[in-house]
Amino acid sequence: MCIAIGRQYGCGGHEIGKQLAEKLGYKFYDSEIIKMVANTTNYSEDYINKKDEKMPNQSVFDLVNYMYDHYDKQESPKDSIYKAEVKAIKDISKKGNCVIIGRCADYILKNQKNCLSIFLNAPIETRIKEVGKRKNISPEKAKKEIHQNDKLRANNYQYYTHQIWGVSSNYNLCIDTSIGYEATENIILKALEDLKNNIN
Repeated sequence: MCIAIGRQYGCGGHEIGKQLAEKLGYKFYDSEIIKMVANTTNYSEDYINKKDEKMPNQSVFDLVNYMYDHYDKQESPKDSIYKAEVKAIKDISKKGNCVIIGRCADYILKNQKNCLSIFLNAPIETRIKEVGKRKNISPEKAKKEIHQNDKLRANNYQYYTHQIWGVSSNYNLCIDTSIGYEATENIILKALEDLKNNIN
């Protein structure tokens, strides 16, 4: 079984995913995927981390791709990283039970019956409080960081999947995590159990 979690910035997606993996005894993958990609490409973990799930502007990226295609005769580093992530995620899903955070995993594994795809969100006020507390920054800075990261993730998701990030029809389940992390985890656990029963 695989749980693929997409998430808004600051809604607790990483924490919830990690706690779920611990409860279920599943492997947990978030930044671990960056290490896997670094081992299969010529890019460092630091470089991949700067590019990972980030797409500032599609038109600018199209121009970058055009330059690589027509001058360097090779694909852009961003495309190379995404292809390596796709391979890593598919390999991970075949190895055993796992929880995967972000990186378009819900789309990459959409045809697998044993994958539960989830999108986690929360009201902006809740996320401002969470990010402000986590990073010890003002509400204004937290809000700006949230909007910037959400935009980068949405652009990245739309570019590679041709789908709109966070739209409920792209996922099995969408949950507002402001109901509490434990309540969110319990909903996911119940959905996972139902999926297992349907498969069997």
